[in-house]
Amino acid sequence: MVDQQRFADFARIGSDWFWETDSEDRFTYFSTNRSRDGLDLTVFIGRTRRELAVQDPENLARVAEVEAFIRDRQPFRDMRYLAGRPGSPVWCEISAEPRFDEDGTFIGYRGVGRDVTVLMKARQALEIKSRTLEEILKAMPDGVQLVDASRTTLAINDQLYDLLGLAKRAISDDATYESMLEMARRGEYGPGDPEMLTRQRIEMMLQRVTADRHVRYQRELKTGRWMEVRLRALDDGGFLSLYRDITDDKRREAEIERQFQLLQTIFAHFPGGIAVFDKDLRLAAWNEHYAEIIGADPAAVRIGATPVEILTSQARLGEFGPVEDPEAEARRRWTLYQAGEMDFGQRQRPNGRTFEMRRTSLPGGGSVSIYIDITEQKRAAQELEELNATLEERIAERTAEARKSRDTLLDAVESVNHNLVVYDREDRLAVFTNHLYLQYPNVDNVFVIGRKFDEILRDAVETGALPVPPGEDKEAFIADRAEHHRRADGSVMVRHLKNGTVLHISEHRSQSGGIVAIGRDVTEQLKVEAQLRGAQRMEAIGQLTGGLAHDLNNYLAVIMGNLDLLAEHAHAIPEMLGLIEGALDGAERGAELTRSLLAFSRRQPLDPKVLDVGERIVDVTRLLKRTIGEKIVVEMQIARDLWPVMVDGAQLDSAIVNLANNARDAMPEGGKLTIAARNVPADAADGPAGDHVLIEVTDTGRGMDSGTLAQAFEPFFSTKKEGHGTGLGLSMVHGFVHQSGGTVRLGSAVGKGTVVRLLLPRSSEPLSIPLKRPTTAMVRGTENVVLVDDNDDVRETVAEALKSLGYRVTEAASGDEALSLLESRAGEFDVVVTDIVMPGKLDGLALGRIVRKRWPKLGVLLTTGFAGDADNEPAGGAAEFSVLTKPYRKEELARMLRSALAK
Repeated sequence: MVDQQRFADFARIGSDWFWETDSEDRFTYFSTNRSRDGLDLTVFIGRTRRELAVQDPENLARVAEVEAFIRDRQPFRDMRYLAGRPGSPVWCEISAEPRFDEDGTFIGYRGVGRDVTVLMKARQALEIKSRTLEEILKAMPDGVQLVDASRTTLAINDQLYDLLGLAKRAISDDATYESMLEMARRGEYGPGDPEMLTRQRIEMMLQRVTADRHVRYQRELKTGRWMEVRLRALDDGGFLSLYRDITDDKRREAEIERQFQLLQTIFAHFPGGIAVFDKDLRLAAWNEHYAEIIGADPAAVRIGATPVEILTSQARLGEFGPVEDPEAEARRRWTLYQAGEMDFGQRQRPNGRTFEMRRTSLPGGGSVSIYIDITEQKRAAQELEELNATLEERIAERTAEARKSRDTLLDAVESVNHNLVVYDREDRLAVFTNHLYLQYPNVDNVFVIGRKFDEILRDAVETGALPVPPGEDKEAFIADRAEHHRRADGSVMVRHLKNGTVLHISEHRSQSGGIVAIGRDVTEQLKVEAQLRGAQRMEAIGQLTGGLAHDLNNYLAVIMGNLDLLAEHAHAIPEMLGLIEGALDGAERGAELTRSLLAFSRRQPLDPKVLDVGERIVDVTRLLKRTIGEKIVVEMQIARDLWPVMVDGAQLDSAIVNLANNARDAMPEGGKLTIAARNVPADAADGPAGDHVLIEVTDTGRGMDSGTLAQAFEPFFSTKKEGHGTGLGLSMVHGFVHQSGGTVRLGSAVGKGTVVRLLLPRSSEPLSIPLKRPTTAMVRGTENVVLVDDNDDVRETVAEALKSLGYRVTEAASGDEALSLLESRAGEFDVVVTDIVMPGKLDGLALGRIVRKRWPKLGVLLTTGFAGDADNEPAGGAAEFSVLTKPYRKEELARMLRSALAK
């Protein structure tokens, strides 16, 4: 009974109630009829929870959660749902456990309930306030952070992260610490350990907020933005932080400071006086010239001084003449000024200086007065009045001087070999030189003094005096020319006249606003420039062919050297010996070709001999008949008793072959090629000075137009298809003839064929007799030879040739290697055979000079791919040494080596 009574007391005293349901979830028992908060529980008896719940979807979902526990026969805790009438529902919070009988059969639930309506309404009100606070925080432009007494972040808006440039974080206990740690890591708190700096920063902020309650400071972030931070302590021990972006305010402050400094600079450097009075007519600011220019005592010029006080100071210093009472005079003058009866605009001081005052009112009251010394201006005005008295006489004198200057200028302008046209500021023709009539005939009625440029331009085009370029629209041409004239920026415009003259026209703006047009005749200049470009191209081709011939000579040296060695072992097989001799002849022809290339490049002199060109033409033509094809008829017209000429025979042969090949390519369907030669005496019409022999090569081919004819001698210029010519044929002919002292003439017309005339000067020397190749045995030796050449193939071939002649050979690939060899084995060698052009510090010529100086008894033989290597060296070149030009035969090597040893 005691326990039952105790349980009943607990149920009656407490705000909770106890309940039971059956297996169908119908309420069967409540510990009280009414809850402490007024909920009538008797209406629940015999009814299910779902029947008594408020029938809205959200609430029924809460009931369904409870029912899920019941279906699974699971206990549940603190489940909430709305029950009761729709007009006055009650929030119930229940907890329960399932009940089973002795057999384990489920018989319902037993639990406890509580009316939590007041609590839920309070929570809903709090949620509304929280959402309202969130919206306020979102709407605020400033960053806001609220921290409680335990340093837990209660609220923080996204603006704070944006302003500080931080990653956004969810609200947590350490959100403030993590944000400040991120700032420390990017250096906002200076150098040092970020975590230690963060803790120090937090501690410092807490100390300041605790001590001062309200802290405000500004700082510039590493991002370049300025922040104003306000920290306010709260009564509960927390604090509120507000972050405001004041970057724009700082910029405005800087701009105001800049303007203030600018005003200060103006005040300091303004040559006159400046005074600023406030709305109470008291002096607020002035510059250092103010007191001096108005004649006031500097001591009286001070902050707050009135106009009367300053006037009194002036009166005491005698600025207004002798006065008995300076103060009374100052008051009198100020009274007259205020009444409008005295003008302070201009005044002459007792010292003779005159100043002018200009006064401007300021918005809101006050004024700025500027005092300017106009003494010199007044003096100039007086002098002007005196000048006006003699103006007519002066004008007459100046007019006469102007006419004289104009005549002198016109004479000077006419002496300039250019067109000069001057338009005034209204764009009317003012003056032009007579050179204009030379380039633009029949323009007397076009270029008329006083006419505007647009009128002159249109008339010149309409009459044909200024031709419109082919393919260009007339109106577009006129508009473009007018635009160029209006710009007058000095840019050059090119004009091609009917007579072939080329003008460069440039227009410039004159000081008076007019336009000066200058037309320069650049026809001859362009021709000279074209010739210069041609010469530069020829020089470039010369360097290319020179280098190519040098390499070819090395290859031919290897071929000829090996053929000579092979010939020594082929005496038993006559057929092989014949083949070797044929190969040697071919190699020698290749050597002649390289000499031609070197002569073309002007890096090796020609090897001229006095020849009968008729015999050379007959020999070459015999070969041509087999190479140019059966469709072309070759005819020779060689006059008798041709004068001798001094030329390089190989070059002459090459020139004739090149001309014949060009003729063949111009006659793909066949035709006639005529090669003629005759004497041209000095008195012949259109002939060059002196006696010449003319070689004339004529074909009946397609011919050339004027444009092609003008470029025919240019290197690499060719009308043939790609891969069918180098464009060097006529260039080499041109170079050979001019190097031989002769002249080349070229004539052609489309459909009428081409004729090339080579005029070679007559020689007064007798014909050269060809020397036969010596058949004597080659000179041999046993001396020790140092052979130097950077080309491995050449060096190996020459070494074999020297060994076959009995010499002992030691090889070196460079001058530096050879010098080391000579130094380490001094006295062991007898002669040095070295190529001239080699890589390294020492070339062949430098090595030879060192050998000559240090080992004078050693012989030196230089070899080279072309003679220019030796001739281009300073200090007399290689004249002091024996020089053997590649490619050479074995017998030449043997002979030159003995000559070097003999020296």
